[in-house]
Amino acid sequence: MTALYNIPQQIKSVADKYKLALPKSKVDMSADFWAIGNNWIIRHDALTKIAKQVGVVFHVPKVEVLGRDNFYGVAVHGEAELDGYKIWTTADATRDNVKGKGGYFFNMAEKRWKDRCTLKLLDLYEYGLYSDIEAEDFKKQPQAYKTSNKASDYMKNNASLIISAKGVYKK
Repeated sequence: MTALYNIPQQIKSVADKYKLALPKSKVDMSADFWAIGNNWIIRHDALTKIAKQVGVVFHVPKVEVLGRDNFYGVAVHGEAELDGYKIWTTADATRDNVKGKGGYFFNMAEKRWKDRCTLKLLDLYEYGLYSDIEAEDFKKQPQAYKTSNKASDYMKNNASLIISAKGVYKK
């Protein structure tokens, strides 16, 4: 069977290291990875497996409702660590990025937070690898394959939304 993608060696290495499945065809639903444009996506379940394998410790995050009476979404921020290395990150689930108005905002915010923690702790963002929980953003506007540690526009915009909701954001 011909490979669907020209899979970068970095992605192959991640799949190998953590015993994850790469796509073999366009309809391979068992794969842990896929591409949207030049962005490589990893499933939330695969990141959960990786976090367990390597022993990521998620500290209890702070959870905030954004917008209160005029509900806008949920923000999660907090710390995770691996072998004494700690990172802090944020995540959110809002009406803009959760499908359906009756979405599972708390669940989605938690998934995004854990995925981002895992990706950051293992330096997987540097491979241009993103969680499927963030993949909707790429479907709207494909971007070039990234190899830097810079935050995506998605992360920058949502961090400012979270801070703005607390009333402390100044440009």
